[in-house]
Amino acid sequence: MANKKTRLTFLVTILILIITPAFADYKSDISQGNSAYKSGDYQKALTFYMSADIENPGPQLESLISAIEKKIDQAKSPEQVKSPDQANTPASPAAAVFPPAAQKQENTAGFGTALLCVDAVAAAVAIYSYVDYNGAADYYGAMYSLYNGTTDDNAAMLTALKKYTEQKGGAAAVTGVVAGALIAYTLSDIFFIHSAFPVQAAFDPKNSKFSLAYSVNY
Repeated sequence: MANKKTRLTFLVTILILIITPAFADYKSDISQGNSAYKSGDYQKALTFYMSADIENPGPQLESLISAIEKKIDQAKSPEQVKSPDQANTPASPAAAVFPPAAQKQENTAGFGTALLCVDAVAAAVAIYSYVDYNGAADYYGAMYSLYNGTTDDNAAMLTALKKYTEQKGGAAAVTGVVAGALIAYTLSDIFFIHSAFPVQAAFDPKNSKFSLAYSVNY
């Protein structure tokens, strides 16, 4: 049972470490794309948005990419009359990528990143506490087999050592529960709640595929 818990904690930690850089890269590409768009460098903005779309595809981002491509084509042919779609090219990329509800999600991205960091630290502390407890328990077992039933002094030593080992076990249990609760909340937010993460995760058991998607709500 203990080995299963250790493996589960390790797998969750690896999952967090995989999600964090993907989310950070996506957010960086969107931010740099927005800056390039505002400065009028549409080609550069398009490059960043296309990179973000590869990392986390979404209909809103694809719509913006299409609009910018039309805007670039229009700039190359100034005599061309604007089509209705070109006339509706957003004045700001945030209007297409981050509508009001999505902007609120973007503002919580900092909390999401902090939450992932806390999870990683909590998992590391829980694993360390468990390994420390195992070491103390093994040491107590070895000492018990050597000194049990010998002298009163040794009996007192074994009693103190047992108490010390139990304290280690209590600390491991507490840190394990805290880390588990934090990781469970993070995963529930990623898959269901979406209050801290604009990125939604999904797992297809039939194809054994794990996917990330950017979601906005109107």
